Amino acid sequence: MLSRASRSIRAVQRGCIRFVPPALIRGASTGKTENPNHPTPLSIEKLKYYAESQDNMPVRLSLAKFISTELPIRFAATTSVLSSLPCQLCDMPATIDLISLYNRCQGEITNMKIPKTIVEDTEFTAKLGRVQRDLQHVYPLMAAGVCQLKQKRCEREKNPLTEFENEMINVSLDDFVSLHISIIMLLGQYVKSLARPGGRIQNIDFSTVQKAIDRSTTLTEKFYGQAPSVRILFAKKMRPFDYIPSHMHHMIFEIMKNSMRATMEQMAKLGKKEPEPVNVIISHGENDITIKISDLGGGIPRSEMSKVWNYTYTSAAPPPWINRYFRYYDETEHDLYLNSHVNFDKYEFMGEGKENKFYTHSATHAIRSNKIDSDSGHIDDLLSYSPVMRDHYAGLGYGLPVSRIYSRYFGGELKLFSMEGYGTDVYLYLSSLSDELEQFCTSV
Repeated sequence: MLSRASRSIRAVQRGCIRFVPPALIRGASTGKTENPNHPTPLSIEKLKYYAESQDNMPVRLSLAKFISTELPIRFAATTSVLSSLPCQLCDMPATIDLISLYNRCQGEITNMKIPKTIVEDTEFTAKLGRVQRDLQHVYPLMAAGVCQLKQKRCEREKNPLTEFENEMINVSLDDFVSLHISIIMLLGQYVKSLARPGGRIQNIDFSTVQKAIDRSTTLTEKFYGQAPSVRILFAKKMRPFDYIPSHMHHMIFEIMKNSMRATMEQMAKLGKKEPEPVNVIISHGENDITIKISDLGGGIPRSEMSKVWNYTYTSAAPPPWINRYFRYYDETEHDLYLNSHVNFDKYEFMGEGKENKFYTHSATHAIRSNKIDSDSGHIDDLLSYSPVMRDHYAGLGYGLPVSRIYSRYFGGELKLFSMEGYGTDVYLYLSSLSDELEQFCTSV
């Protein structure tokens, strides 16, 4: 396993500085960066201020002007990372789709007229909303690209990815995910600020954590027929604080889902009839909120610990829709456009050629009828609505790596400790200080 220093060196060599500490950014307190071609990090406090000023048209139009300048920079950085993904990952069909999607969205953003009136702002907001919806299924496309690369290297070429290649892929995808989050953050904040004060940033409490726990319990029950009980202890009461509910939900859900799956599999392995409980301990200190999630799911071998953050690693089989997605490429020679009257295995394709994304009909309906919160951009949001995707519980490999990027985005961290043969403890640290700046890749 390469050290973080080695990863940082390679990132800098590639022209990419990962998770830049605010103290290293000149003028961090004012939100200004040294290089005008690099993304400008904003704090939760600043983002919420803009979103709470939706009735103040001069402030809103000022934000629109900033977004019109900032989004093209963030898109350019993102497409640069995608186009230079190592180990031929950028040449995989799903990744090509992803690059095309970003290029198209970047073109739409670049051609938008900066609003100067209320009417123009309404049109501007609607266009931003459409771009946000176009980007809501980025993670499964990313995962499909990784699966295609693994299949190509392992099954066709009999040349599995090396540890060094895996690390290169991890660094690049970490950069991509952080930049993608930064784009969705700006888009969603502007669009949602009209619907609710604060936009995507809300004053959240334990209820957000509870919803993620309930969702992971429901999904586990669907897959295994039962789920572990959850014991919750407040070492220090969780106070309301400003954060992004969808980020919190994503992280807690992924951790809980992993803990519950390990617990259920350990129960079957030991021949028990009832699973051990999963324990959640929450402590809200002066600066940080710490959430510890512990399971007795048998733990992770020390030899596997370095792999849990790999986008190329999963302990579960890939979901069925991945193979179907591969077949579409093979059968259509990478041209996924289908006439609207064709119902091909319940998939609906939108766009032409490589400028498309895919949905199932039921998932599309759920999104359009607002049954799914599009903030998360997460394939698991489709599970309850999609007959094709709902039978997968794990296997995409991006759950923990993406959760760690979410935790770091506003100055937090995600740590995992395990005892093989016993269980695993996951520590989620989140800053409760609203002056933490966005931390993302600044490559261009």
